[in-house]
Amino acid sequence: MLDELPRLHGLAPVENRVLYVQRCGQLDKGNGAHAGETALVAALRRAGVATMDPGQGTIAQQMALYAGAKVLIFAEGSALHGRQLLGRVDQTILVLRRRPGSMMASAQLAPRCSRLEYAGVVGGFVAPVHRNGARMLPHGITFTNLPALFHVLAQHGVDLSPHWDAAAHRADVAQDAATWMRAMMARSDVDPAATQRAAQPVFAQAGLT
Repeated sequence: MLDELPRLHGLAPVENRVLYVQRCGQLDKGNGAHAGETALVAALRRAGVATMDPGQGTIAQQMALYAGAKVLIFAEGSALHGRQLLGRVDQTILVLRRRPGSMMASAQLAPRCSRLEYAGVVGGFVAPVHRNGARMLPHGITFTNLPALFHVLAQHGVDLSPHWDAAAHRADVAQDAATWMRAMMARSDVDPAATQRAAQPVFAQAGLT
């Protein structure tokens, strides 16, 4: 039945060899994301990769883009569930993890594509601490392991190296880290002191003070 949905809705796939589905703008909302993603998106575009913001456009437009991608790359997040609205598509789905070991939506995605891969690109991760002491994993910030990212993208035909702006990425990471911390400190359900203690070594490892 799912395989019939594109035809029933008159869906015309928008063809792209590679499509990246981003999470830019989530950190200031108190949600989790990869630090430095804006710089990553800019580099991907310079490398000829199509990008999409799932918060923009209609569901039909999103599905058309999903259906036409040979390689569909997601920054791990709720947009993965949108791909469930399509049936089987002969494509590779690559998920850039933002939580160590996460296999988000794998059971739903595996039957709908020819290959599903979760990339271990987490170089550092910190989650806010709830006032009850629990780690709020979905709201964590991820610092990307760049060699791992470059390697997995190259395996899928995207050579990011000639298009990478290291200075822009460092500045973007610093700005995102500050944005995330402000957003966490503003949440009423977060323990500020415990969150700052958890963040300190991870931020330091990322070169942030």
